[in-house]
Amino acid sequence: MSDGSADKTGNVTGTAVHYRHPVYNVDDTTVTVHLGNNGLRTEKTPTGTLTVKVNKTTGSSVPSPEPTFTYKLELYNVSPEGTVNGKLDTQKAPVTVKIGDGPETALNSDGTFQLQPGQTATVSGIPAGTAYQLTETAIAGYEDTYQNSYPGYETTPQGRVVYDSTGNIVASVTVSHAYDPSQRSFTLTYNGNAVQGSVTNVPSAQSNITGGTQVTLADGPTHSSVNGVAVAFIDWTDAINKTTTILSANDTAPTTVLSPYTVNADTTLYAAWGYDTDNDGTADVNETKYTVTYNANGGYFDSDTSITVKTEKVPAQPSYKLNTTDFKPTHADHDNKKVALVGWSLDKKDTIYGLDNGYDPSILTAKVDVSKTDATVYAVWGYDTDGDGTPDVQDESYGITASVDGGNGSITPPTRHVIAGTDAEFTIQPEENYALDTVTIVKKNIDDTTVETKTYRNDGKPGIPGYTNGTLTLSDVQSNYAITVTFASDNDGDGTPDKYDRTLTYDANGGYFGSEGTTEKTETGLNDGDRHILKSTDEYQPTHAEQDNHQVLFIGWTATDNSEAVYERGDGDSLPTLCGRTVTISGDMVVYAVWGLDGDDDGKPDVTEDDHHITATAGPNGSINPEEAYVSDGGSATFTIAPASGYAVDTITIDADEAGEQVLTNNGGSLPTGVAEKWASYTFSNVTEDHTISVTFGLDEDDNGVPDANEPEDAYTLTYHANGGAFDGQTDPYVVNDVAAGPHTLSDIAAPTHDAVEYNGQQDVPVLFIGWMTEDDHETIYSVEDTAPDTVTSVSMDEDKAVWAAWGYDEDGNGEPDVTETQYTVTARVEGEGGSIDPTSKTVNAGEDVEFTIDAKDGYALDTIQVNSKTEYTNDDITAPFKGTWTLENVQEAAEVVVTFGEDENDNGVPDDKEEPEEEQYTVTASSDNEEQGSIDPTEATVDAGDDLPFTIHAEDGCALDYITVNGDVVYSNNDPENAFTGSWTLEDIREDSEVVAYFGADEDEDGVPDEPSYWTIEASAGSGGGIDPEGDVFVPDGGDQRFDFDPDRGYEIDRVRVDGDSERVRSSYTFEEVTENHTIRVTFTETDEGGDDDDDDDDDGGITYLTITATAGEGGSISPDGRVQVAYDRNKSFIIQADEGYELADVLVDGRSVGAVGRYTFEKVHKNHTITAVFTASQKLNGVDRWLNTRDHIAYLSGYPDGTFGPDRNMTRAEVAQMFYALLNDQNVPATVSFSDVPDGAWYADAVETLASLGMFTGYPDGTFHPNSTITRAEFAAAALSFADMAPSARCSFPDVSAQDWFYPYVASAAEYGWIGGYPDGTFRPSGSITRAEVAVIVNHMLGRTPDQSFVDRSLDRLVSFSDLNSSHWAFYPIMEASNSHDHIKAGGSEQWTGINN
Repeated sequence: MSDGSADKTGNVTGTAVHYRHPVYNVDDTTVTVHLGNNGLRTEKTPTGTLTVKVNKTTGSSVPSPEPTFTYKLELYNVSPEGTVNGKLDTQKAPVTVKIGDGPETALNSDGTFQLQPGQTATVSGIPAGTAYQLTETAIAGYEDTYQNSYPGYETTPQGRVVYDSTGNIVASVTVSHAYDPSQRSFTLTYNGNAVQGSVTNVPSAQSNITGGTQVTLADGPTHSSVNGVAVAFIDWTDAINKTTTILSANDTAPTTVLSPYTVNADTTLYAAWGYDTDNDGTADVNETKYTVTYNANGGYFDSDTSITVKTEKVPAQPSYKLNTTDFKPTHADHDNKKVALVGWSLDKKDTIYGLDNGYDPSILTAKVDVSKTDATVYAVWGYDTDGDGTPDVQDESYGITASVDGGNGSITPPTRHVIAGTDAEFTIQPEENYALDTVTIVKKNIDDTTVETKTYRNDGKPGIPGYTNGTLTLSDVQSNYAITVTFASDNDGDGTPDKYDRTLTYDANGGYFGSEGTTEKTETGLNDGDRHILKSTDEYQPTHAEQDNHQVLFIGWTATDNSEAVYERGDGDSLPTLCGRTVTISGDMVVYAVWGLDGDDDGKPDVTEDDHHITATAGPNGSINPEEAYVSDGGSATFTIAPASGYAVDTITIDADEAGEQVLTNNGGSLPTGVAEKWASYTFSNVTEDHTISVTFGLDEDDNGVPDANEPEDAYTLTYHANGGAFDGQTDPYVVNDVAAGPHTLSDIAAPTHDAVEYNGQQDVPVLFIGWMTEDDHETIYSVEDTAPDTVTSVSMDEDKAVWAAWGYDEDGNGEPDVTETQYTVTARVEGEGGSIDPTSKTVNAGEDVEFTIDAKDGYALDTIQVNSKTEYTNDDITAPFKGTWTLENVQEAAEVVVTFGEDENDNGVPDDKEEPEEEQYTVTASSDNEEQGSIDPTEATVDAGDDLPFTIHAEDGCALDYITVNGDVVYSNNDPENAFTGSWTLEDIREDSEVVAYFGADEDEDGVPDEPSYWTIEASAGSGGGIDPEGDVFVPDGGDQRFDFDPDRGYEIDRVRVDGDSERVRSSYTFEEVTENHTIRVTFTETDEGGDDDDDDDDDGGITYLTITATAGEGGSISPDGRVQVAYDRNKSFIIQADEGYELADVLVDGRSVGAVGRYTFEKVHKNHTITAVFTASQKLNGVDRWLNTRDHIAYLSGYPDGTFGPDRNMTRAEVAQMFYALLNDQNVPATVSFSDVPDGAWYADAVETLASLGMFTGYPDGTFHPNSTITRAEFAAAALSFADMAPSARCSFPDVSAQDWFYPYVASAAEYGWIGGYPDGTFRPSGSITRAEVAVIVNHMLGRTPDQSFVDRSLDRLVSFSDLNSSHWAFYPIMEASNSHDHIKAGGSEQWTGINN
């Protein structure tokens, strides 16, 4: 068609031929023809849409989720003849795409878009008639098919967008896929799925698995225990059913995959875990379950009083351990006291238990039987009076009994129990007219044996500890006790028994004291039964008014009231009996002055001049009565004599020490004149002068009335001298006859007394009896400035002997001689049988030593020596058995030495049961995983328990050690080029049979570590206040994950976590993922504001029970941590103890009991509160040595010879001594000002000799030589040693071959005083003898305060410097080891403990 004149032309638009409005060029003008529209030119090209739909995939094992498919759409212009004229520019003719209901966006310039199965894409803006080509990016396993709307192309992805029958310009393509997994290969990966703790032995991934293949699943990995509970593998799950917790019995079992497992895609299977509380290897969640019901029994759970019962499902088992962590009820206060959970019982108990209402721990159960049925347990409650969270019945507690002996009062309660460290009060109530008399407190061990007994008197003086106003308080109770009280009459009601408050009244009886108005004087506070010396001072000397212009004179005191009589000449028969110097207190007493007239003014009472005075005295073990008598001239007087039971009159002495002295001896012969039958009395007849009579008594064991000593048998005489004092009613000296041979205890006679004297300007200073001396000191009275005399409590009677009383001033009036208040008595005894110890008793001054001789019988050996119940020596070293003498050094308290003996059938000097059994041995095998890459040596060894075993590990060229395992566990990984393995490794402290395997790997860059290490090291550490788990060096497989959990102690919270030095914000754990290098992790903690959770508030502490360890340190050191340390229940806690400079650790007390002087102590699995106390003591005094020599660092100061020997018995040369002390100098930087002609420069000893000589420590000879190779004598060495120390003032030595005139005397004496030297067994020192190297080692160790740690040396011989000519049988082996090996150490308990070797 045309407008008539124009030529017909073709359609030049390139649009589809079916375009309704073709366009033509007419006279160079483009004409669009609109049929029926008169040829309008403005109509745009019509466009349509292409719909692309992807159906759901068909086939077996279609992966889920399915992949996304990528399509490329290409559009082409087509000529009317159907010729493709080129691609359509979709940017000029905008084409858009819309996926499903999503937004409409421009089609990508490359024509691509993506669809998932089930989605549809609508492409719009395609000009009508456009041809399209749809291309899908292939995915393995998917086969695509097409359904096309364009006729003729129904199964192809191509066609044209044209008008359909409805007039719409549309086209559609539907894509379908069939999935065939066999066309693909996949990887099956196993994930250990560790959500707590750690997982090991995770199976390796399986790769290149053809789709559709059924794979037998690998065995499950291994899970660590969590909070002490085993964790069991349940099975493998897919990602959908992956578990995120460790399942408990109350959870639902997970959905797991079946084996064999069909692999149709890359798949990760996850381990499912469950708690295995019964340890049967099966997770609880998969087992038959029963219900355990926890009944709070008056309490409640979760701070909600309405929740009184809780339950849990547990696997069937005969012995299920109750869950005391998650099920812990609380209880309201009762009777104003805290109530705490004691535990659980199978029976309901309604009692809240205290210490005194019959609590029996057997009512508790920790486990229940749920093998066939459910179980119920009931809470058991107890009072918690100290509020520490632990019921009193489970606190450490002690029992106290209280009773009355003899009635007349009461003490309540009769029994009670108290928590350790608290006080116990008792009420003491006397009856009317009675008062508390005595309190006896018996301290007891837990087995009811007595530790000590103390009795206190209520005598009006402070003396009953804890007793006030009827209440007796035992403070800080740390033991069982038994209390017994007695009561006595108290008629005056002052609270003190009358017998402790007696009054002695001096009645002047017509006279007066001081002034005429004072007729009485009294002494108060006297005790019944005391033998009291009557006062004789001027204050107590009465006077009397004159009578008939004559003086009335005081004669003495009498107990008879004579109504103020004044006796005149001739009244002798009526004179009352005088008291003498002493009276025995019995109730309130009165003594009356006896007066006599002095009519002749001669200064003597006439009555005593007119009559003759006879005085009588009796020695011990008998009496004579009366003690004195006045007899008229020519009269007579009879004295009755009464021996004590078992004794007989020995001698009667008339007028002793006078010219007419007469000694009558009772030897069984005829009775002397005046002596009555059986020597029962003696009568003075026709008395014309004064007389004395004294009687002695002797032992009469056969009761025949004659002293045994006077019978025809061998015996000895022991004479007691009062030595300035006086015997009560006995003569001085007092003689004891018939004393048997052997040890004799000085108890035949009561101790003498001495008059008070004036001393240091003080009147009436008491003089007290100290003891008996074996030498006469001529009535010396010792003061506090004096050295106390040597006294004895027994003598060995092998001849007649005498002892003298020793006297001392008591200026402070405390009842103890001043001079003996620094003396102590040491007693010794044998417990059991097997030998003897001598002496058995000795009193010494403070600081002195006591040497004992200890002899064992045949077939026995000394076992132990104990001092005051503490073992000081154990004879358990067969290389150095006890030799016969032992010294208790530096006595500072009264001591009891107890020795025991043990059977010694092999006669080696050590009890058989102390000989160490053969050490247990273990076998260690070693191998290489690849002998072509490396080796390990030795491959097998047998070692003693606790020993170390070094290995040499060699890697071949191009290889390096990778890692080492012991019994399958990785213990070392060689992964750090900066610290590459150097060839040796040691398996330490072997306690079991062990298999060591060394693994090797390629090392192409030869940096000493494998090119691809199998394991990496994570160094994990924690500061104080909490822990990290795991801790230390943790070895992680290459590419593996590792989780670390943080556990703050109670009262602490996480402060900071540093990973490889950088801070991380974490809460309770941190996980290293895909580890491919070494790392570090450190967590630190800080105290919370509240100082910890006291479990009484509403905050959530996770159900953790905390306990308290109270750590304290005495003066001289520290313990870390200290104070009240909170520890989670069942956790371990370690403490480090350090001594300060100048101190050493003496002991560590755990809950009051010694665990020895240990530098580190760990409480394991803490289940109750504890205490730990460190005790320190001043370090050994080094007498100035530390100013010159290094006493701090225990360096080796002696070495051996080039041939490997030490030469212990070789003599020490002067050069060797100089070199030794030079090595020990604190400061070797000393200008050399002295040289010697025979000490060449460069000599190995030159610096040492010249330095010490320049310091003035060493001198040479007058000719300018030093004689370096000359041996040194023992005396010269003593002088050399003392040049480095202070001289001991007033030092003395007892070596018989060392004289005070010898030049070396002060040096030898000082060395002996300091304990450096001890001489030879024969007591000599041998000063001129050469000193050996072994002797030098012993002496210098003493100088430096160093002692060898024999136990450490014995187990470390293979690591110590040793010598071919020295073994443990040499007497100085251990001192030489101390001297020749540098080592770390701590001082503890007076001994040295080695902690490491620094050779």
